[in-house]
Amino acid sequence: MRTRFLSLAGLLLLAAAPTLVRAADEKPALVVAFKSLDGLISDAKYISELAGKEEEAKQAEAMLKNLLGDRKGLEGVDPKKPIGLYARVNADDPKNSEVVVLVPVVDEDALLNLLKKQDKIKVEDKADDGSYKVNIEGVPIPFFLRFANNYACVTGITNAALAKDRLLAPDQVLPAKTTSLASVVLHLDQIPEKYRDLLITGMEQQLAKEKAKEEPNETPAQKAFRPVFIDEMGAQIRSVLEDGADLSISLDVDHEAGELSTILRFSGKSGSKLAENMADLGNKKSVGASLLGADSAANLIFNVALPEKLRKAVSDAVDEAVKKGLEDASAKGQREAAEAVVKALLPTLKAGELDAGFDLRGPGAKDLYTMVIGLKVKEGGEIEKLVRNAIKALPEKDQEKVKFDVAKAGDVGIHRFIPDAGMSDENAKRMFGDNPEAYFAFRDDALFTAMGVDGLAALKEVLAAEPKAGAMLQMEVSMNRLAAQLTKDHPTAPDAAKKAFKDGKKDKVRFAV
Repeated sequence: MRTRFLSLAGLLLLAAAPTLVRAADEKPALVVAFKSLDGLISDAKYISELAGKEEEAKQAEAMLKNLLGDRKGLEGVDPKKPIGLYARVNADDPKNSEVVVLVPVVDEDALLNLLKKQDKIKVEDKADDGSYKVNIEGVPIPFFLRFANNYACVTGITNAALAKDRLLAPDQVLPAKTTSLASVVLHLDQIPEKYRDLLITGMEQQLAKEKAKEEPNETPAQKAFRPVFIDEMGAQIRSVLEDGADLSISLDVDHEAGELSTILRFSGKSGSKLAENMADLGNKKSVGASLLGADSAANLIFNVALPEKLRKAVSDAVDEAVKKGLEDASAKGQREAAEAVVKALLPTLKAGELDAGFDLRGPGAKDLYTMVIGLKVKEGGEIEKLVRNAIKALPEKDQEKVKFDVAKAGDVGIHRFIPDAGMSDENAKRMFGDNPEAYFAFRDDALFTAMGVDGLAALKEVLAAEPKAGAMLQMEVSMNRLAAQLTKDHPTAPDAAKKAFKDGKKDKVRFAV
């Protein structure tokens, strides 16, 4: 009884929580949604299987199903429909903000009786407008409940949000069908302008203080870069607050695709410069995205670039660092070699981009893996010349470890590195084999390396692939494919993974922006 009371009290308190968001009458500014109780139970079971806790999941599922009982559900709560809340803020007086919690019901009387049975909860008689006033001992504000559209709609302080001309239908707010276990959507374009102005003013004041700071030991280029960076950061935040539309984060559990993912999404107002920039980001070609193979066990991709204004400041800082480095090299009689390094790497360093990633593939033969790494560069041919000349300068015994042009992918030469015996530690040997050969290659736009059981074949594959659109940031893991690596510490991991993902199910855990 005490557990139920605390749960109900928490639900009602949530309904009265203040929030700095606002919406036009037809659109809430904040929406938090959860799957139905049945969906939450199913997802919890699925995630438990991912973690190898299938038996515990079955026991919990049986207990919850027993608690839910027949169609009347958990004391009148409908286990088949989604749960959630939405929020509005009164632009004139934030104290009159509205938060409405939506709980699906199949039996209104059962839910009312549950509330009335609680010693510390008092439910008053039904009012003329169809709402019920609910008081909780020790809580200084009242709550209000109204049944509509097969949902219990709960709010706090006043019942204004439950008026027929204010209350939103659940299907306007909550997704009927979704793979998201939970999601939060903030409609930035619904935040009152005066609140956005307050945020912008506060931000600008704080950034002005940062610009005025005197940092010790700053070089002239660094000193010039800092205010440009701060100004650009402020401009980007202002753009988000003024022209942002929706910001959302969701935890998705897709049983059919076999994926568990966390996805962050952002969009700008239609027709705004921000929306145009976001569309360009979504279409930006990525070397990292081209690395992914069908047998990927784990991967990580970055695809970000500095705004144009920052690139000039970065370029100046790089030039300053290069000048200092060449002066130091001259003093040591190494200027010629240093100039060769600068010539090869300078275009990439000044580009202001990070387009890179890795893909761990497998398991292949003998349960071994292959690693492929890629990095976008400028003038890759110059970097290759630098590497070739550097190898030529090594002692002969070290030169023999590197073999150039052992294979080709189109017109791109592939080179091989043969490591010394014992160079790999035990973990590397377990993953890639004893002293696996590494292969590397240079395209004009990127450099690549691969090692492991199928290193050469994997490198040829990525060299033939064109850059393609990808996420700004993506991290993905296949639980089943990584299971072979867990046998030392967790001997039952492969069997548990196969059991959890039987019938050819995929098993991806994914985070993407």
